Amino acid sequence: MNSRPRKQSGAHAGGRGRAGALKYAGNTIAMMVPLVLLGILMLPPLGLLLAPPEKVGLGVCIPSPVALGDRYLGIAPGKPWLRSTKSFATGTGVEPGLVENYTLFGEPFDQERSCQVTQLGAVPLIQILPRHQSLAGIASGRYDGYLTSYARAVRAFKDPVILSFGHEMNARWWPWGYEHASPAAFIAAWRHIWTVFAQAHAQNVTWLWNVNRDANPGQEYSISPAQDWWPGSRYVDWTGIDAYFNTPADTFSSVFGGTLASIRQITRDPVLITETAIGPSPQQDSQIRSLFAGASSTPGLLGFVWFDLDRRQAWHLEDRPAALSVFRAGASQYEITEYGVSEYEWNRHQ
Repeated sequence: MNSRPRKQSGAHAGGRGRAGALKYAGNTIAMMVPLVLLGILMLPPLGLLLAPPEKVGLGVCIPSPVALGDRYLGIAPGKPWLRSTKSFATGTGVEPGLVENYTLFGEPFDQERSCQVTQLGAVPLIQILPRHQSLAGIASGRYDGYLTSYARAVRAFKDPVILSFGHEMNARWWPWGYEHASPAAFIAAWRHIWTVFAQAHAQNVTWLWNVNRDANPGQEYSISPAQDWWPGSRYVDWTGIDAYFNTPADTFSSVFGGTLASIRQITRDPVLITETAIGPSPQQDSQIRSLFAGASSTPGLLGFVWFDLDRRQAWHLEDRPAALSVFRAGASQYEITEYGVSEYEWNRHQ
């Protein structure tokens, strides 16, 4: 007996073939429709697709236009930084004009955070810390790829960005500073970084040279004269001072007066108090008033950034209702310049 299947006629076989093909096509289309719909849902918003190239990469955050003013009250927030900043604003009644961030050398420019800072109506102040790089290596060009990439990202951001490198270099507690590196090495690294940014046409950068306060009598072993670390007027736009009210006897004049006088011997650039705070003490209320009075009346002083974290002392204001009330009263009388109306405006969008 022949066990092979009987050969089908041509018409019958062709009909079954066409039906199979149609069934296969239908199944394929049915599987693809959900994938196509999912792909459409995952597309970026049309506004982002049509945005200029520099906006792409910022996620859904589009920077708000800001410009530099000539009077500031800023914050160095805790973590998470956005919640900390909003809590500070709610508690003090202040909309911070600057939000400070500390980032390691080697980390990319944080476009998303900077964008969110501008949406708060503030300018990003970024401290770049070279913890793991030698100043000589930076000055020699070893890290130019990173620096160029960073500079181009800042340029694409367009809004003002305040940059500082190796803050408190005149103190001995940082690896890039006093007793760990020479002033000549620091100056060479600073100038090289400035040059890389200039070559990348990152003209929206304000360069902030940030020193620790001068030594009190008896502290000369830990702090060197700030003037030794000065890169030169061409390479600096603003000068910053970090100093705290550490004892109940401290006043604005005793904390900042000597350093301000030293700085004025080398530059007439605007000065910003880049870190300050006042811990709990019987004189805390009067010291907060002294801070606001000094910040308001000192010529050429742009204002101050409150270091709103508990470190050596309890500096976080929102946990202390009495101090918060005094701060709020001082802030209500503190004149903050409207952005874009300023002798020191550095807005270079064009």
